[in-house]
Amino acid sequence: VDYKIVDPEATKDPETGEFPPGIYKSVYHAIKDAPSKVIVLMPGIYEETILIEDETTLISLRSARDLLEDRGEDLPESSGMPSVIVGENFHTFTILGDATLYDLSIVQRGSGRWFALFCGSGSAKVTLCDFDGSTSSVIGICGGATPIISKSKVHGGKHGCGIYIFQGGKGEIIENEIFDNAMSGIEVCGEDSEPLVRNNRIFSNRGDGVLVTDSAKCSLEDNTIERNFHAGVEARERAQVRAERNGVRHNNFGVVVARQAAATLLDNSLERNWITGVEISRRSREEGAARTELRGNRIAYNLESGVKVWYDGGARVDGNELVANGQPLALTPRSRKRTPLGP
Repeated sequence: VDYKIVDPEATKDPETGEFPPGIYKSVYHAIKDAPSKVIVLMPGIYEETILIEDETTLISLRSARDLLEDRGEDLPESSGMPSVIVGENFHTFTILGDATLYDLSIVQRGSGRWFALFCGSGSAKVTLCDFDGSTSSVIGICGGATPIISKSKVHGGKHGCGIYIFQGGKGEIIENEIFDNAMSGIEVCGEDSEPLVRNNRIFSNRGDGVLVTDSAKCSLEDNTIERNFHAGVEARERAQVRAERNGVRHNNFGVVVARQAAATLLDNSLERNWITGVEISRRSREEGAARTELRGNRIAYNLESGVKVWYDGGARVDGNELVANGQPLALTPRSRKRTPLGP
């Protein structure tokens, strides 16, 4: 077989004093002894902090047969219980390579400001994992890392956000549920940071759904962003956001663009937000700076106004459907001059 097994309940053979061949008691020793291999984790709790610098694959027993297909015929039967890795004194997982994590529960319980998953380089693939309870943000991505995080749950960041992308972090965030974090669901920060965020549900975070700041860029496609305490999407400090076909609803603000940031909003549904559907202020005055554009959006049932442009704001508003807002358009006199309106 081309996989190794980790079992927290494994015992040594009384005669040889060794574990059976291919069986390990800790994830650390399995990775050290079998780098770049497939490692199957039996159900149980592993209290470890793990560094991966290669192409190692870690997978729970309950998903191993499906992933390995005919290579996993000799695996023991699964009870359906999870494989849980709990970190305390550092990031639970640090990935600096092209590792794969599949169907794991990854928890951070330390008193320091550690991530449950930290991607510092490489192109990790993370699928069907449950990330819970970090003391800082739950997942951190930086240094040009390009992970693909998909079909996972990211929640419980006690002092930070769900996913923090900073210092040149990139990658793809696809089909996840991101919820119940102390700050934003996703925060993107820094000039070279530029992720793709697609088809996620981002909800019930106590800051923004998605915050893009400090000259970062972010593409948002086909997401549902709802019931976040501040804005569904916020761009500020020269950030640039391109948002297409998202549903942004039941937040205090739908989309906020402020402090020299810019956004291109295309074919989104911005509905039933408590204050404004889109709020734009403090445009950049630099020559050649990106400008905010709203085109083809449905902006409806927002209690104060559909689109509010004020405090030195400006935008191109063209071909949108504005329905049953407190005010369709709220423009201050100076902002009206900088906001060309299409049909």
